[in-house]
Amino acid sequence: MKKIPIDKAKPGMVLAEDVVSQTGVVLFPKGIELSEKNIQGLSSLGIDVIGIEGKSTPRMTKRKYLEIIEQAFKRVNPDPFNNKIKEILIKHVDSLYEEA
Repeated sequence: MKKIPIDKAKPGMVLAEDVVSQTGVVLFPKGIELSEKNIQGLSSLGIDVIGIEGKSTPRMTKRKYLEIIEQAFKRVNPDPFNNKIKEILIKHVDSLYEEA
């Protein structure tokens, strides 16, 4: 699944997850093929981002992302909270590339 801004949605794309209201009501179900009317409806409801079927294309290599994380965390205190954030970021980057 990849997340895209609603203004990048095209007819024929397929929702990879339900689009729900703030109260939890399903507005558009997972698996629906988007039409121009669906896209306009989502936009008019204030939906900014949707999940569509397909893989995301990473903008950088995994190595580059990990280097950026390392550089960023060299500048902060190595306390347990910051270490946990770093660990979560590394796991997230790993998960992005395990399917690639």
